[in-house]
Amino acid sequence: MVPFNSDVSELNFPGAEAALSDMTPIYQALPPDDVRAFRGRASQVVSNVVQVAQAFADDRPLFAAAFNPAVFDPKNYDDLLRMAQALWQADVILRQILDPEDRLPALIEEARRIRRKLLRAAIYLWEYDDDTGDIVAAIRAGKGHLDTADDLLALANLIGDRWGAAHDKVDVTAADIKRARELSVAMVDALNKRNNGDEVNAARDLRDRAASYAEDALNTLRAAATFVHRNDNEARRRYVGIYAKRGGAKRNGSVAAPEPEIDTPAPAVDSDE
Repeated sequence: MVPFNSDVSELNFPGAEAALSDMTPIYQALPPDDVRAFRGRASQVVSNVVQVAQAFADDRPLFAAAFNPAVFDPKNYDDLLRMAQALWQADVILRQILDPEDRLPALIEEARRIRRKLLRAAIYLWEYDDDTGDIVAAIRAGKGHLDTADDLLALANLIGDRWGAAHDKVDVTAADIKRARELSVAMVDALNKRNNGDEVNAARDLRDRAASYAEDALNTLRAAATFVHRNDNEARRRYVGIYAKRGGAKRNGSVAAPEPEIDTPAPAVDSDE
């Protein structure tokens, strides 16, 4: 057994391509109202589905004994691992289309680092300044990747325009200002490409369908487990939702699952924000 490690990268999830091929007709048949935008992180979601699959494999006889198959048929949930593999592959395909050279994660990390450095300087110099305090406050409130790109340009302009009075009071360099402007342009260009084109839309729709299908399955199993394990809190806690995170009670009252194990490792590729 190899532990599922959400920090592992550049590995394959064996069987994922075949699983997606098998599951795609089911996904495509989903009614539009059953499809929701995916807002999670692929590695975390796959880990959660695997966790529930293991719990369900252990408890399957209990479910079979507790329910009439016309109401709840365990056979309908024997493919949870295939759901995990298919969702993983759908996310990989989308990310390869969005960022084929895998440049965006490095751009985002560098942009965040320089934004923090410039913002610290701006707060130190002008947070309470009558003329620039509002600008600093607006930059400080920014969230998301596009905001980061906008913040970099705003900070570069704010500090650059006042360079004579600012450069000897903070640790910002002229190279930082130049790089902030370059990163802002590069990020906007990369992020705009992510949202354009039929190929992107089709891949995003498939991933949304894979995630929605898995989410509905896990929600149903959680509801059934609430009855089957009504006197066993620990057993119920193994049945997390797809967006549950480790570390305590989370969304929809779910509780974080311990690190599950699977026979094959899945790499960590975050979903787009």
